[in-house]
Amino acid sequence: MSLFAAFNRAAFGLFQLLKGPAGSFCRWETADDPLTLATDDGSLLSAFAVEGTLARADDEAASAAAVLAEKTRTLLDRPGRFVSAAFAYDPAGAAREIARSFRPMHVTAQECSLALGGVLSDWERSLVERCGAESLIMTLWTTQALLPDLERRRAGQAARRAAAELGATFGRPPAGRQREDAGLAALREAHQGGREVLAQALAAAGLSAEPVTARRLVRDVRLALDARLTPEHWRPLLPGDPRPLSLPEPGEAAGVSLFYPSLASQLFPSEATTVGGDLVKIGGRLHAPFVMSLPPRSPKPFSELFASLARGGRRDPLRLTMNLAPDGFAGLTLKGALARILSFASPDNRRLAASLGELRRLADAGTAVVGFSLAFDTWLEVDDHPDLPAAARALRLQAG
Repeated sequence: MSLFAAFNRAAFGLFQLLKGPAGSFCRWETADDPLTLATDDGSLLSAFAVEGTLARADDEAASAAAVLAEKTRTLLDRPGRFVSAAFAYDPAGAAREIARSFRPMHVTAQECSLALGGVLSDWERSLVERCGAESLIMTLWTTQALLPDLERRRAGQAARRAAAELGATFGRPPAGRQREDAGLAALREAHQGGREVLAQALAAAGLSAEPVTARRLVRDVRLALDARLTPEHWRPLLPGDPRPLSLPEPGEAAGVSLFYPSLASQLFPSEATTVGGDLVKIGGRLHAPFVMSLPPRSPKPFSELFASLARGGRRDPLRLTMNLAPDGFAGLTLKGALARILSFASPDNRRLAASLGELRRLADAGTAVVGFSLAFDTWLEVDDHPDLPAAARALRLQAG
């Protein structure tokens, strides 16, 4: 085991000791506007749904990526903004969409007394066997780090004053409820500008992209966590919806129902538990996640990855999230120092030290150096297997 692998494993062990409920890791606080979510520290995020990219040839994809890199350079040239791209492939999601599309045809056949139920069901099954729901979502985050120190302090003071005035009139939301004023007003103009830059970059790259509403983004994450515990017509409660007025529960303060339930409680219908130290169970779904913080030595086009996954008729669901952050040296300082000190111990350490030196030379020349990480997840439904141990064995084979 390398030094860095041991370090990462020790960090994961510490994380396990400090772990809390699944909802405690949710930073989303409320909707700041129909297209923007706000986090608990006032940061803002918006997303775009990108379509028409999976059928592109590798050379076209490379050209689009080059245009995106050029057009979005201003977003990542200083701390304060993050960009992520999440690709998902889900055969079960296609089954839900196909069933929803065929429902009007079943109803029409029944109303017209036509015995077409069997034929339509056969068509559905045939499509489900050949289709999978695919999506690509690009997200822009704008954080307080974008503001100069003085402006950041002023923004925090203004937010506290506004919260105090609102609390004096309506009361402050208790734990487990949304803070509707969570978004920092000082970030809104900058976030809107960044959103326009990303939209123009996607258009310049020849990609079809539509803004994703805050409501759809929350629903999509809920479906990704546990689709079977998400009713077909479920929608999150966000500012602008009717207040969920109700009588207080025993021991609950009066007026609690005036506030919307927290997004954490809405996103996690059931608690998360670890299985064997490498799997996570949320409701009836078992996940196998892992994170890569350094890119591979010999990167290959994603089309090769997808082709390898499809070999042998495999239709395993997967989700890939790539994150780009400004200041690519953040988090590498300790590793770089250790790599220089221990360069005699391993060729990997020498390569890492040389790579960091080259990155610093590029940064000194004016090139924006970004941080990169990739999170991968595949999953299965526990109910489709005899018991949890059998599901865990099947998922480890699937993930391997």
